[in-house]
Amino acid sequence: MVLRKAAWAKKPMRRTQNASAVQPRVAALAERIARGQLRVLWPQVMRENRHHLKDEPGIHLDEGTYANQLRYHDSGGVLRGILVLYHEAEDGEKEAEHEWDHHGDQDQQPGCIWIVVDPKRLRQGIGKALLNEAVRRRDWPIDFDKQRKTLSGAMLIRKFRESLRP
Repeated sequence: MVLRKAAWAKKPMRRTQNASAVQPRVAALAERIARGQLRVLWPQVMRENRHHLKDEPGIHLDEGTYANQLRYHDSGGVLRGILVLYHEAEDGEKEAEHEWDHHGDQDQQPGCIWIVVDPKRLRQGIGKALLNEAVRRRDWPIDFDKQRKTLSGAMLIRKFRESLRP
């Protein structure tokens, strides 16, 4: 049974046993909220990385007490995204060296990651490049099942995990 055609969809929406016509609107609203949060988070990321706003193009590693951070710099050397992986402190409890290097709440447990991309550069492969670096090149112990995700983050991780399968 065809319900209606969504403005953003190329195919008509179909009613399934577990879904209703409202779900795409809820998902779109959730994504708008997540993008709004990203607009708030990106300035915080820039403040915490103020010494690395410009660097050589590519992906750079910063190691911390409770977290390691990968920074993505575009071809102009401008910071466009980060991936932070939380881990156990090497020598027990001690002071963090960087503003981004902290732990404590549910999203900052060992194995959790945090990806933030410049809102003006979304859907350009920056998050995927950071995930590739973390998982394939550095073999970081990321626990994808422990993560809280935005809708676009969940899609990124789903596609990434599918690409890992042989």
